[in-house]
Amino acid sequence: MRRRALNIAARGSAQTRIGSAAAPLEFGREIARLDARRRALVELMDRLRASIAFDEAQLVCVRAKLEELRVAMGIQDEPGDAP
Repeated sequence: MRRRALNIAARGSAQTRIGSAAAPLEFGREIARLDARRRALVELMDRLRASIAFDEAQLVCVRAKLEELRVAMGIQDEPGDAP
């Protein structure tokens, strides 16, 4: 009976050591996973910034073309029109 209790205690002690050694490994995996998510978010933000810049450039072109057409057609600004 005493021998069995010692075996169980030894196994528990070994499992605790293994669990303690595994904790930094799990922590490292979690850091790697979070870093990968961070890199993916940074890439997405870069793509969104590029898309917004492209859309703004297109808007400038459209406004210029509309102004060109307005002048060509002789349309004058009405009071209260947005610039």
